[in-house]
Amino acid sequence: MVDTNKFVSLINVNKFYDNGMHAVTDFNLDIAKNEFIVFVGPSGCGKSTTLRMIAGLEDISGGELYIEGKLANDLEPVDRDVAMVFQSYALYPNMTIYDNMAFPLEMRKDMLPLLDKDGNPVLDEKGEAKLVLRKYTKGEIDTRVKEAAKILEISDQLNKKPKALSGGQRQRVALGRAIVRKSKILLMDEPLSNLDAKLRVYMRSEIVRLHEATDSTTIYVTHDQTEAMTMASRIVVMSKGFVQQIGTPEEIYRHPANKFVASFIGSPAMNFVDCIMDKNVLRFSDGHEVTLETSIIDWVKKFYTEQLADHKANEAKFIEERRAQLEREFKAQKHLRKKEFKFDETTDKEVIKYKEGIAKMEELIKTHNYPLIFGIRPEAMKEDEKGDEYEVLLSELLGDEYYVHLMFGGKECLAKVPAEKKITKGTKIKLSFSLDKVHLFDPITEKAIF
Repeated sequence: MVDTNKFVSLINVNKFYDNGMHAVTDFNLDIAKNEFIVFVGPSGCGKSTTLRMIAGLEDISGGELYIEGKLANDLEPVDRDVAMVFQSYALYPNMTIYDNMAFPLEMRKDMLPLLDKDGNPVLDEKGEAKLVLRKYTKGEIDTRVKEAAKILEISDQLNKKPKALSGGQRQRVALGRAIVRKSKILLMDEPLSNLDAKLRVYMRSEIVRLHEATDSTTIYVTHDQTEAMTMASRIVVMSKGFVQQIGTPEEIYRHPANKFVASFIGSPAMNFVDCIMDKNVLRFSDGHEVTLETSIIDWVKKFYTEQLADHKANEAKFIEERRAQLEREFKAQKHLRKKEFKFDETTDKEVIKYKEGIAKMEELIKTHNYPLIFGIRPEAMKEDEKGDEYEVLLSELLGDEYYVHLMFGGKECLAKVPAEKKITKGTKIKLSFSLDKVHLFDPITEKAIF
């Protein structure tokens, strides 16, 4: 049963291409009205494909898309009431800015008030305007264009042509062309990637302000985690066609669901070092040790006990889902359709990996010796006279702070420290870790433990 209170809902949405590529796998998301949702991830992760499926520019191979509780899979793009802003400005060079913004309205029909010969709305017996499918009048277009130009602060640019505008102004025109339609949903596909760094920072705040001023529901795609963190009400982190985590910027940053999310969100990136948990101590290959609180130790043991039980209980389901996934991919490849699909769980790499994972977890629980991945963000490594001493391999001055490169646990790590004194290569500094900001990950599944 679909929750009609959700403005946009994607339920087990999949995208297959004819060559068998599975671009998006089981995408699930409910979006509330007026939310600002950001899809973020590296190139090829499926974020733009998902956006285009919402827009109707890509067919949905499987699953369901609902807009205001109505199934939208087969609706034409024009009937979904969405507006889209692309990476390219795509402005008409021979038209003025006014004409560029007016063009989308001149070319479409909408359900609009029926007008009498004087241009006034015709009312029904209830005193409400009668709606008919018609084109926009020049007056209606003029009002919308000027309203949008005022919001975007380009009212004084309307008589100019695109070549006379800066990159930021052109992007505002592209935004204006979308918002004049007053669509329910505004879709943006990496709209700032063509701008320089300083202008991107400025336009980020402008887009958020625009979102708030228009009360739109915005879905924004970017590969830039800084854009995601600073703009979104909620973030959807994607990798290889799968949703990795959905949450507020703070949730994603403080409580990443897995190693990928932890590595992708945050700048500079989190440091990861292999270690072994031996009783209450994390031991590293270079002799460093970190003593853990009892609550963390109990959390690790609980994690593996629950993981083992869950993996055993879901083994048959995993194998069946793997078989179904491979069969869907097989059927999506046209050149294989005359052949018979075959699946052998004893040779399938993913099934073998799953079973090996169960065996490894059983061994860990038996020996109480847990190999882990230790994660610490550069900003959680603090200068401390009581901390361990490290030699600086490289220092990068960024005004009020240094990025300091050092060896820890047999790996080069990065610490972020205040520039209160000069730090150069070969300098010795003492650092300690904020234990409440330590992250531990399972090396088998890369899921976050703590």
